[in-house]
Amino acid sequence: MRACAVSFIGTSGTKHSVEVHAESLYEAAVEGVRAIAEQWGREPGPLTPISVEVKPPPVMHNLTLRQVRQWTATSATSPKEKLAKERLKERLGDWG
Repeated sequence: MRACAVSFIGTSGTKHSVEVHAESLYEAAVEGVRAIAEQWGREPGPLTPISVEVKPPPVMHNLTLRQVRQWTATSATSPKEKLAKERLKERLGDWG
């Protein structure tokens, strides 16, 4: 598990950011979006860039919910990845 800062800019132009702990880029994106949505009722559109900064050392990744959905739809390369993809699909629900 790594600490990750997840952020996106909402339709009003407000930047929303949260720190989560995750094992992968996609898990961080999903958990971050869910945390922001649960607290503030805001979620990104399917093409809204989501920033994920892995701490420490800081590493920044940018992706969209569409990319997360595409990744969860691909074949898993291991049983661990299959479980992760299934869990994230469930957590994503109808987003994106």
